Amino acid sequence: MKNIHRTVYLVEVFSDEEIPAGTPLMQVAKSIDDGDNIGRVRQVSSEPINAEEAARIMEDAGMDPGFFQMDAQGKPLEGTHAES
Repeated sequence: MKNIHRTVYLVEVFSDEEIPAGTPLMQVAKSIDDGDNIGRVRQVSSEPINAEEAARIMEDAGMDPGFFQMDAQGKPLEGTHAES
């Protein structure tokens, strides 16, 4: 099985009003770059994780491991070249 690289970022925003939960990251970034807010983005961690762990994290977060040509257990999908 292949490894997937997992990188975690922390987005910090200072604004006059609360930013609603669920606001898309692109909108938050635009409010920092072009809007009325200021903030920063920092990389918190970066690590390779095995495909099984990556698939579990993706599934828990509502993401599709199929993006990386693997099933929910981190195994390559049949008919793909997503082998280690």
